[in-house]
Amino acid sequence: PGSIPRKGDFTNRGAEFGYEYERPARWAKATDIWLHGWFSFGYNDDHLLVAQIDTMKKTIRTVQPHMYGVVSSIYVDTSKWNETAGRSLRGYYVYNLPEEIDMPGEWYLDRQTGKLYLYPPDDFSNAKVEVSLLEAPFVRLRNTAFISIDGITFATARGMGIYLENAHHIAIESCRFSNLGTVGVSAGQPLQDNTQQFALDGSPLLDRWVSENFHDISIRNCLIHDTGTGGIILTGGDRRTLTPSGNVISHCEIYRVDERNHTYAAAVKLYGDSITVDHCYFHDLRHMAIWYRGNNHRIAGNLFERVCTYADDMGAICTGRDPASRGTVISDNHFRDILPFDDESQVGAIFLDDGVGGTEIARNFFERTGSKGDKELFGAVFLHGGYDNIVHHNVFLDCEMAVGNNYWSDERWKAYLAGPLIRERLLSEVDITSPVFLERYPGLKNYFTEYGPRLNKVAENILINSNMPINGKLELYFNHLEQRSNWQEALKRVGYRDEPTGPVTSN
Repeated sequence: PGSIPRKGDFTNRGAEFGYEYERPARWAKATDIWLHGWFSFGYNDDHLLVAQIDTMKKTIRTVQPHMYGVVSSIYVDTSKWNETAGRSLRGYYVYNLPEEIDMPGEWYLDRQTGKLYLYPPDDFSNAKVEVSLLEAPFVRLRNTAFISIDGITFATARGMGIYLENAHHIAIESCRFSNLGTVGVSAGQPLQDNTQQFALDGSPLLDRWVSENFHDISIRNCLIHDTGTGGIILTGGDRRTLTPSGNVISHCEIYRVDERNHTYAAAVKLYGDSITVDHCYFHDLRHMAIWYRGNNHRIAGNLFERVCTYADDMGAICTGRDPASRGTVISDNHFRDILPFDDESQVGAIFLDDGVGGTEIARNFFERTGSKGDKELFGAVFLHGGYDNIVHHNVFLDCEMAVGNNYWSDERWKAYLAGPLIRERLLSEVDITSPVFLERYPGLKNYFTEYGPRLNKVAENILINSNMPINGKLELYFNHLEQRSNWQEALKRVGYRDEPTGPVTSN
């Protein structure tokens, strides 16, 4: 498996594993071979450089380790969770091989000579071929305010469209972002020259903030698609004082923004305090649509469709491992056709992972969404370990399981609160014992000493051809079944508002 950084092994040993096919015999002269795929779980992909191929032993050895170690996709010990989880997604493809170019559009880059080899399309004289060497953002705004960027197309670059740093009162409207190596817009994360870093619990550090000083940023009516590693990264406000950012993402359409990194390349990443994401259309994404941390965000009136199409243990909206991230409201959204890749995978619409609490999920429409998973714990909404969440006045139509819950034992909860990462997020990034936090979230009083039953409330939801929890511990109040023919009436009864979603005007 090679070294496993996620478990604290930083000896940087590549993996070595067998293969059962004949093609590597053709690759004897290749010197820059890469593998891309899922090498362990179904929620993390990776790109690994090949160090050596032994055609006699039929083994491949990689230069780098994989974060979770390489696990067999064929010879699996079914008694071990880490070998079975995500197994059906596990696998890889080999790329940057001149020996395998046999179809129009395929290419190979010789990094030593700087030459690019392309198998051209049939009508090459009229074909559009674009190659960019630009790594810097098209537009960089630092220590800047009161700027409007309107109606511009940002296309074809190795980097991003717009980068912000210490900026406020910035309006980005009616712009189009496509064929970019990283993201469309990033506030405070350059995504350039990054070194691999790890959080205190050994997990990979997904965010590297150069600046978090943003407020009154608006991104409206924009189209973002076909980018390498996400759509929009936005933070702002002040979490320690719970000062709102005033930042807004509205009426945008975002799809296929995970062309290079297939996981954790969210259409929108949020941090900070009080960011609104409303009336956007998220679709055709392999992994999550919105990843957030922070407080008092509002995610409302959006349409999510065909999200988490190649993922396991994931949700269209996802957060985790930060119980100080409270006050977010997820309401009036439509989740449609968010289904697992196969019977072994589990995905949902909203996933509050690893101890997150204090979230309101209200008046959403879940249509053909979610799965119960192998332990019958998942669902269209899945609550993992956290408490003090409320799921109310939603409609679930044709969902295998509406709400899932994995209740942690007292021992697991105490160990979780004592962990260095959670202590940092509760007492250093913010201070949940401070007057401002206790006034806003009175449930945090005695958080470290009084554990209580740690329950979540599920109330007054309507289920149509859908199941309520099979396992887990929840407070259930006045949830009821409805006839399929009455689903539109049910939406009206819970107060769901179906409003226009996506760009207002054509780009």
